[in-house]
This record gives sequence, C-alpha cells and structure tokens, in this order.
Amino acid sequence: MKKLSLSILSAILFLSPLSAFEWGGLADNTSTEKIVNSETTPSSFTQSNGIYLWCSSPLNEDGSFYIKAEAMYKYNFYTSSNTFIHIADLDLFKISKTTSIRNSTLNISGGRFSVSDISGAIFNQNCDGLLLDYSLPTFDFSAYIGHTGLLNKRAVTMLSEKGYHAASSDDSQFYAPALSSASYVPISITAAFPSLFLNQSLTIQGNAFFDCTGNSYNRMYGTLSLSGPLAPKVFYNLVSDFGTINFKNFMIYSKATVSLFAGKAYISAGAEYATENFRGFSTHIAYSTGKSDEETKGLFMPVVSANISFTRTNILAVTAKAVFTSENSKLSPTGAQADITDIYNILSDVQLMASISGFKGFSGATTDLDKLSATIKLAISF
Repeated sequence: MKKLSLSILSAILFLSPLSAFEWGGLADNTSTEKIVNSETTPSSFTQSNGIYLWCSSPLNEDGSFYIKAEAMYKYNFYTSSNTFIHIADLDLFKISKTTSIRNSTLNISGGRFSVSDISGAIFNQNCDGLLLDYSLPTFDFSAYIGHTGLLNKRAVTMLSEKGYHAASSDDSQFYAPALSSASYVPISITAAFPSLFLNQSLTIQGNAFFDCTGNSYNRMYGTLSLSGPLAPKVFYNLVSDFGTINFKNFMIYSKATVSLFAGKAYISAGAEYATENFRGFSTHIAYSTGKSDEETKGLFMPVVSANISFTRTNILAVTAKAVFTSENSKLSPTGAQADITDIYNILSDVQLMASISGFKGFSGATTDLDKLSATIKLAISF
C-alpha cells in the first residue's frame, strides 16, 4: 500500500505543473460508547484514530483535465473483544476530462471514486470504473461500468446471497482485496430531465451487478425519481427502486420526502418502505438496534429530521424514526430511534462533533433491541 501511494504521488508530480499542485490532510480521533440491553451483544467502547491525505492537480492550463487522489489509514480498537482492526486504503484516484461541445458538456472520468444510485439504497460507495456524462440544458445522460474486485473489504461492505462479506479473518491484514468473494461488475445507465415541466425533474436509471465469483448472484434494478418545488422554499422528492435477483425474486424500495427551508433551519418529513426480500448491493442501514445495524428490507419507516444552523460555526441535526418491520407480509411496530448530532467548528481547521443515538423497542417488542450510544469526534485539517 505504501509503495502504491508513493508511485501514485510520483505520477501526479511528474504529470502536473508544480505551481498548480495542491495537497492537504485530516487527522481525526473518534470515541464511541455503546450501551445495549442484549445478552448476545455486550456493551462496548470503540476507539478510532485516522489520518487522510489528499492531493489534486490540473493536467492542462484551463483545468478541464485534472487528477485527484486520497489515501487513508485508521485503526479501530474494540474493548469488547480487545482487538485492533487496521485499515489502509486508496479512497480516491480519479482522472477526469471535461469538454464543451456547443451548448453541451462531455465529461469522462476513470479510476476509483464514489458512485451512488439516485435512491442511495442500492449502491453508494467507492468503486473502480469508468464514467461518461453528457449534459445538455434540458437533458443529462450518464453511463458507468466498474469492477469491485480490487476494493478493500475492510473499507467497504458488499451484500451477497449469504449476507455481508467478511473482511478478513486476519486482523493484521490492512488491505483485503475483494477478488475471490466479492467480485462484481456494476453497470449503470441514467437519463435525467432536469426541467421536464413546471421545474419538475424526472430521472430514470438502470443498475445491474453481475457476479464474477461463480455464484451467479446477479441483481438488476430500475429506478424512477420525480422531484421539484411544491411552493416557495418547499420541495418534494419521490423515488422507487424495482429490483430482481436472477429474474426470480422481485423487490421494491420506495422513499417519499417533503422538505422546507425556513430561515436557518432545514426540516424534512417522509417515509421509507421496502419489501421483505429487498436487497441492494452495498449497505444502506435503515436503523440501529442493540443487536445489530439492520438492512433496509421488510419495513415501513416514517422519518422526521431537522438541521439548524445556530451560527456559521455551529450546526445541530436531529432525526426521529418510527420503525415497523414486516414478516410474512404483515407489518408490526418494532421501535423508535432518535439521533442528535452537534457540529462545532472551533477554528477554521478544527472541528468537534458530538452525537447521541438511541433505539427503544415498542411495547411487546423484544427488549434486547434497546440501545444507547454516544460519540465524540475531533478532526483537524491541514
């Protein structure tokens, strides 16, 4: 990993003008205490420290051709098992070229960078691949193809037929390539109409994930999104995913949100719904209990949230969820979750974050779902 990072840095310095080369970094310290009411999952304390380095540079005079890279190292220490988990990764290595063609724009990007579907419930993580994006004022088309085999399983999580892919049984392994157990080819095609009518936006997307491990666990999704203003400072977003596994199992995920911008506050309310057999490709955690972080499947979940900017340096975020889970096509109340996060910028390059998260099972639900956790994080950029 060290040799790879040095080679990448040498290539960037060689290809780019030194005067335009930029770099920086961030170091953070995160401490989390988790208290649960579960016999199978003990309460625990987790300590994590990380360092992240980035660099970027244009490769031509007007900046339309550029390169960006980011590498990281962090460790997690779990008191419940008295183990250290080390993670080293190349989060970002992206080469991008933008070309203007009359009233349109063509962008081609290659390398490792973040990729997300329009709902965020299917695929939302780093991946190695190639992205083509062609934009007009009234139409946008993009296509992506990638491969997950070289990703570090310690840094990303991909869902297989049996559930999560284990990172590695060797705790001393910093980088665990996904080659043998989580090798897939993701393909995505998107058509967006940003102002179809009355400033309403329509987006249509298709995603496919082809299994290269020999297990033939192929997943295909079609997504439809409609969004736009309802009134001044009031906006809505509707999105639905329709998926299938090997054209045998069919699944649905839907989300509706109404948002209001009121002075220094951003308030939203909505709900998520997913069929019992819904499964994306990367993780999309719906709620967190004393037992585990639960996937978005078999649930109906009303959500209310607010972000309030008290000052330029202080932001408070509050989220409340009511969770109803489905079994045998019957919804039943499970519990409620609340999350409170306060972010304070002490200085321009020093940030402090404190958060509290809790889950309480409804009456009649199992009490070992109850959880309370608190996190304090200090980040310093340079």
